[in-house]
Amino acid sequence: MRKHLLVIAAALLLVACGSNNEDVVIAHENISEEVMNDANQVIAIIDKGRETNEIPDLEDLFVFTDKYVTGLDEGTLDLTDEEFQLVMFAGAMITNVEGYFDGSRDFLYDADRFYKVMETGIYQDRETDKENQGNETKEELYAKMINLLLNEYDNKYELFDVEKGVNLYKIIQNVALTDINVIEDKKEKVLEIFKGDEYEAYSNFFDEVVELEGLFNESTWE
Repeated sequence: MRKHLLVIAAALLLVACGSNNEDVVIAHENISEEVMNDANQVIAIIDKGRETNEIPDLEDLFVFTDKYVTGLDEGTLDLTDEEFQLVMFAGAMITNVEGYFDGSRDFLYDADRFYKVMETGIYQDRETDKENQGNETKEELYAKMINLLLNEYDNKYELFDVEKGVNLYKIIQNVALTDINVIEDKKEKVLEIFKGDEYEAYSNFFDEVVELEGLFNESTWE
């Protein structure tokens, strides 16, 4: 997935620089952790299916629609406006899931829009979103790229812990702000706390974050 992440970043940016973003996982203050996690599961299930090029079991996705869409229809849920927007977007991704496998829809583009809805609480149509996409700050885009990477590793590696991943990302970022080459030289030292099977997961994550840092580094985009 790394190549896809780098391609989408390059396509969306004309210039970029190192980010000072501290809040990696971004969600609107009126979106609860429960709604955020449930919606994230929709992304995770579809993305996992893409790894094997198999459409996910719809029953797994219908757990979300049964809880939220049916709940809204029956009036048993009390959601904030921002939660409603996120639920509707996730529901739309479920409705269009086959398109992510037959080539009629772009999953990475919709995943980026999903995180924008999570951050802003606003569900924009595709044309409006395309018009506003050029106004997205480099910091916002960088955070979304990290979100996608964390989500990928959380689903790919059983021993990968998101909180540890965030902490590792912050270590890399702080050192990379001074010199990206320094953190590459210190990889083994930074990763010495990870043992056995978990080392592979965090080693690969380390490499991809460093590559993203290089992509967003100011000197790369002169």
